[in-house]
Amino acid sequence: MSFQDMAWAVSQKCESPGQKLVLLMLANHSNGHTGQCNPSHKRLAEECSMGVSTLKRNIASLADAGLLTIEHRTQDGVSLPNQYRLTPLNLGGVGPNRADGQPKSGGGVGPNRATKQEVEPGSEPIGATAPLSSAKLPPCPHIVLLDLFGKHLPTLPQPKPELWDGKNEAAMRARWKWVMTATKKNGDRYASTKDEAVAWFDRFFAYVSKSDFLTGRSDKWTSCDLGWLVKADNFTKVLQGNYENKAAA
Repeated sequence: MSFQDMAWAVSQKCESPGQKLVLLMLANHSNGHTGQCNPSHKRLAEECSMGVSTLKRNIASLADAGLLTIEHRTQDGVSLPNQYRLTPLNLGGVGPNRADGQPKSGGGVGPNRATKQEVEPGSEPIGATAPLSSAKLPPCPHIVLLDLFGKHLPTLPQPKPELWDGKNEAAMRARWKWVMTATKKNGDRYASTKDEAVAWFDRFFAYVSKSDFLTGRSDKWTSCDLGWLVKADNFTKVLQGNYENKAAA
């Protein structure tokens, strides 16, 4: 148990008592160094006195709110308990792992590089945050970000501003908060001002536009849209480089 993570969890505002309880139980399992833990759904459900399906909904909501990230793990085709990472401070642990369980090598991917390494945070934890109050953050400019999505990805389904609300709006706000508060290994934020954060998303959508899989050019999958991109798990996978085009053999 990490007392620091527990104190952070206690201070967070959640949408329901169930979410708060799940967050506290995850903090109770945290290793105290990287904010990681991997209790099984069955164990967590028993500790929280709720059904597994209810537990999964609460975990998904916490991820969409930017309070944790989820890594689905398998070994030899067998599912393992998820790896969870709380997002209070991140004390310098390794970043998200690839699907094969091996840490991504240095360099990563992310919207701060000019060539294939477009998106910078590949080796950075998606939830790493500097101690900055949400009250001090500029509000998420949803319309501006929707326009940037349309600018770079005009062939994908376009969200209608008047219908951009609910879970999609909450997820976009959580990703905006991450860009404004997450830190690189050198301690610098990805964005310190509204203009810098908007520029980061501009590079992010440009990076997505290069993926044949995400844009549907590969004809393997054609369901990507802005709502899918801003979900916590999907956002993490994109930043990890999971959907970059593979070089021809």
